[in-house]
Amino acid sequence: FSPDRLFAINNAIDQEPIREATQKWTTTRLRVFQEEHGIQDKQLFLYCGRLAAKARVDLAMEALALLKGTKKNCMLIIIGDGEERDSLRRLAEKLGVMESIRWLGALYEQEVMAPWFLSAKVFVYPGYIGLSILHAMGYGLPVITHHNMSNQSPEVSALQDGKNGMLFQENSSEDLARQMAQLITNKPLRMTLSA
Repeated sequence: FSPDRLFAINNAIDQEPIREATQKWTTTRLRVFQEEHGIQDKQLFLYCGRLAAKARVDLAMEALALLKGTKKNCMLIIIGDGEERDSLRRLAEKLGVMESIRWLGALYEQEVMAPWFLSAKVFVYPGYIGLSILHAMGYGLPVITHHNMSNQSPEVSALQDGKNGMLFQENSSEDLARQMAQLITNKPLRMTLSA
């Protein structure tokens, strides 16, 4: 392994199923998937994890609402379920972003999740991120999460701000929206973080 792509961490996930699933999705097959789901011209942000209060998915929705004013083709994909689902749906309605969110529910098979990860531009996890960070990085997705390391899990040590992801001011949907906008408009930066 190239030393600049290797790090050690106390907790991880097996990346082999991610590699295997990724290899099955050719460019052509992925394009067909995107057309079938009406996402081929969308700027996709992806959240994957439990819909729990500590995940702060509400911030991602508020940031999406802020972005929708200037970036009409933005969409948030949510993979996961949990006790916050109903309140998050009500919030999406209130913010006027329900049509810009795709609720996929709980998915567990990499082959089912892979095309969504591969179609997304950025992985957004506004709250206390855990192994989801390594899941996203396995697909080469830049990760955005909050900057307060005392309110993060140990897995966040895999993120290097400006190198493979971005940090935003904790609890600030405005700063989160700025980081999200930066990554969808600055392709060279996004590709550098992805690599």
